Amino acid sequence: MGKNMTIYFSDDVLELIEGIEGKGTLINELIREHFSHDEETLRRKVDMAEQEFNALNARLKLKIQQREAILQQQKKIKKQDKASLDRKAEVDKIKKDLASGKITQKEYFAFFDK
Repeated sequence: MGKNMTIYFSDDVLELIEGIEGKGTLINELIREHFSHDEETLRRKVDMAEQEFNALNARLKLKIQQREAILQQQKKIKKQDKASLDRKAEVDKIKKDLASGKITQKEYFAFFDK
């Protein structure tokens, strides 16, 4: 809450505001309005807005970097999975060829020596 202060009005101003209720509120709003257009106040508001923009921009860049890192990780996993599936298919084929007698045991073990 604010501090209670006494304000003395000139006679001509008293005639104008005599019937108005909430004179303190009116004066507070007039003072706020006056200083809200002050150059220094406006400069501070612009600086605060720039800082907020820079902070939001930095957070956005961080989220983009994190998303790209996740996508790269997923691509890497997919490549590994594809390679392991291909290898498994090759091994299964070699095992079937060995079981059916198409290749010798020596050729079978030579496949794994690669």
